[in-house]
Amino acid sequence: VVNMVFFPCTHKCVCTPCIDKNNIGKPNVPSSWNFCAICCEEIKIALPYTEDVVDKYWAWVREVKPFIPPNFIRAFHKRS
Repeated sequence: VVNMVFFPCTHKCVCTPCIDKNNIGKPNVPSSWNFCAICCEEIKIALPYTEDVVDKYWAWVREVKPFIPPNFIRAFHKRS
């Protein structure tokens, strides 16, 4: 049963056993597949489909604090 949604593209095209068997959407696992099979967009997170899956994705986005290199911050301040 196809039950996993890729974000940010929101394609629902794979089941949980296939994700586990093929290491789909697991960026920290060597030899993992991190791109949607439909649109080739990078998978940031794969979540089980529920009625509130989009809300769960945005909650995850707000939690993530990406690393920003110091040189980027200095260059941004210079140009702004």
